[in-house]
Amino acid sequence: MIKLFYQRDNKKMKPDEYQLEAIKCDKNLLLIAGAGAGKTYTITEKIKYLIEEKHLKEDEILVISFTNKSVNDLSKRINYKINIMTFHKLAMSILDEYHINYKLVSDSYLDFVTDEFFKSLQSNEHINEILKYFRKYNYEDFLNSYDYKEFKKLIITIIKIFKTNNKTKDDFKKLFKEDSFLSKYSYIIKNIYENDLVSSNSFDFDDLIIKATNVLNKPTKYKYIIVDEFQDTSNIRFNLINKIRDISNATLFCVGDDYQSIYHFSGCNLNIFLNFTKLIPNSTILKLKYTYRNSEELINISSKFVMKNKSQIKKELISNKHIDKPVEFIYYINPKKSFNKIYKSLLNKGSLLVLGRNNFDINKFSDGNIPEFMSVHASKGLESDNVILINMTDDMYWIDDYAFYETKLEGELTLPDGLGPIGMAAFSGTSLTKVTFPKVYGNNAEYPARLWTNNFGSTLKEVVFQNATPILLYYYGDGNGFEFGQDLADDFHVTLSGDATGLEQTYIDNWKYSFAGYEISDAQIHENEIKEAEKKVAALLNYVVPEINENQNLDNQIEEPDTQTKDDSQEIQTENNQEQDDSNNNQQEALENEGEENDN
Repeated sequence: MIKLFYQRDNKKMKPDEYQLEAIKCDKNLLLIAGAGAGKTYTITEKIKYLIEEKHLKEDEILVISFTNKSVNDLSKRINYKINIMTFHKLAMSILDEYHINYKLVSDSYLDFVTDEFFKSLQSNEHINEILKYFRKYNYEDFLNSYDYKEFKKLIITIIKIFKTNNKTKDDFKKLFKEDSFLSKYSYIIKNIYENDLVSSNSFDFDDLIIKATNVLNKPTKYKYIIVDEFQDTSNIRFNLINKIRDISNATLFCVGDDYQSIYHFSGCNLNIFLNFTKLIPNSTILKLKYTYRNSEELINISSKFVMKNKSQIKKELISNKHIDKPVEFIYYINPKKSFNKIYKSLLNKGSLLVLGRNNFDINKFSDGNIPEFMSVHASKGLESDNVILINMTDDMYWIDDYAFYETKLEGELTLPDGLGPIGMAAFSGTSLTKVTFPKVYGNNAEYPARLWTNNFGSTLKEVVFQNATPILLYYYGDGNGFEFGQDLADDFHVTLSGDATGLEQTYIDNWKYSFAGYEISDAQIHENEIKEAEKKVAALLNYVVPEINENQNLDNQIEEPDTQTKDDSQEIQTENNQEQDDSNNNQQEALENEGEENDN
């Protein structure tokens, strides 16, 4: 848990030298304004300057922000009757001007279409393909599971991101080739969804912006366009404002902070912000250097953290405020007791915000209602005298698909204990040579087999396992076998160390089915394919699988104690594996029964 402190200065301000330079700048401008640097104040002073000094009419100025809340906040601070609106409202005004008739559907409609698709599946081929990934369910239970909700959410997010970044069907097909499971169903559902919209003459919120951009063919009344929170701009939003600027010969004044870009999951493209001068002619970049909200100490801490990302624009913020302890780390045994104590101590010390990673974090810290609580994303643009950040652990629960894609990771990497699943192609495009997996696995530790193939590239030489229990190796494929090791270095190998030392046969028995592209229980398994897969796993482990001579009699076995030991070991291992399978089946049955009881 982290407690942050800062103080606000509510005194009447005059523009500082950096704000004044931005206010009087006549070029297309990107103004980089860090937290507390007076961004909104600069916008209001800019509007005042345009009307009183440059003699623009009120209706010739357009101000755009991203949410209704931020629009309302700006409206309260601007004392002129100018057009302040969201991108969607702007798009609707353009469509109305061009007399475009349409029906508007909410975001929930895509959720409905996705739900209907999966619930109406009749093909065993599709159902089996889905359950091959979600192995612990039958299809009916899967549709009622939390995993299904998350899977559906992921598909919807993919579709929205592609749409808001104006990606084509060809772009989707490229993704389809890369991930034949997830992108396949995203592509199918996207086509159903888009066809439904066309047939009913309906637009979703992204369509509003896309259609408005397409129909716009004459100059607007706007001479000056001011865009707030520009770091959150997506491709389709940028295309709209840039077309208005171009066709109307308007000047663009954009304000934002790349440090506060947190909406990549919803389609924002930070590259637009970072490449502003390349995209907009006759443009420049200015920075506000003074912050009037935060202490120098807090600024230094946060900036040092943000600048770990080398792609961020380096900036310097200066403050005349000082706090001895701007950040305080609270270590606790009882989270609810500790949180309650801190919360009560700050209630009467100015305004307070309690922030978590998601909307459910607060449940770990309080049984009652905490009106000051919200997610970090929901708090954007707000300020408070005191801030409590909850659930700030150093645990790593999982690694998402493509999490470190084309990052500068190189050399050796040791993954922390407690780590659960690792997503497909998590380390794709890196320069790693060795990866050591945890000694202790977290919940549902699973890794896709494709993790080590072309997704790593040719730099990877060694993968080390330290746990006696082989992790579940997922195969993302069509059941036709799996060529393991493509694009890997010739000397690539898997090493067993720690508790896994000497358990090569256990790993082989566990992995050979995945290497062949099947599940252990798959009825379509062909013996020769499994044997070939067994050889592949053994080769990776630099291990020779002992030959079993079925014609060997008992006397010979007694005369050869080493062989007998190996054979007995194999029999014991086989029995252990069978017992483990029985145990797993019993556990699975118990879990399913428990789930049914909980549902009831």
